[in-house]
Amino acid sequence: MSARNRYDKATMGTSGFLEASHGKTTLNCNSLEKRWTHAFDGYYKFGLCYTTMLHPQIIGKPGNIMLLDRLLSYISRFPNVWFARGDEITRYWMNKKG
Repeated sequence: MSARNRYDKATMGTSGFLEASHGKTTLNCNSLEKRWTHAFDGYYKFGLCYTTMLHPQIIGKPGNIMLLDRLLSYISRFPNVWFARGDEITRYWMNKKG
């Protein structure tokens, strides 16, 4: 299934959050939030840089923005987390090299 078809089949579930069918898996708000927070936990545990790519046409819906807000609230509870834009990360590594 192409990415376009996958997103065309995405629907707002009864929870108000994105539910998309990916084969036999359904992503509802609880499973998606759990997947995102577990991914962050793994990156944080090993001191890695956690990044995510969000498609505006998907994340921009009210329920999905609320889910993103919950993720950011979760992440912000951890010490030494840096919320940075791409240009800030670039500047950091450029300065670190030189």
